[in-house]
Amino acid sequence: MVEDGPNGGLGGMASGFYDAGTNVAYLAGMFVEPAYRGAGVGRRLVEGVEAWARELGATRIELEVNPELNAAVRLYECCGYERTGRSRVLPSQPSATAIEMSKTLADR
Repeated sequence: MVEDGPNGGLGGMASGFYDAGTNVAYLAGMFVEPAYRGAGVGRRLVEGVEAWARELGATRIELEVNPELNAAVRLYECCGYERTGRSRVLPSQPSATAIEMSKTLADR
């Protein structure tokens, strides 16, 4: 997914993948350009990945986020994601931990 910024240009991007065997989708990564943070770009990206996941038949979507990224955690919570209580050390940053968040996808 790619989202244009309010004033043009790339506002952000998100990626996901879907496991048809479990009907679970994963928001695998997301980035919003600093100039566009707080302008709704992140919310639109999350909603776009959720819509894509629903089209594929996903009943749940999961993600991992560094809990120190407060704005990202707040965004996901505002979008209806809940902390699962699971966490893991990030392979790319052994000193950092990611928390898992999950959301049940309702039909629309």
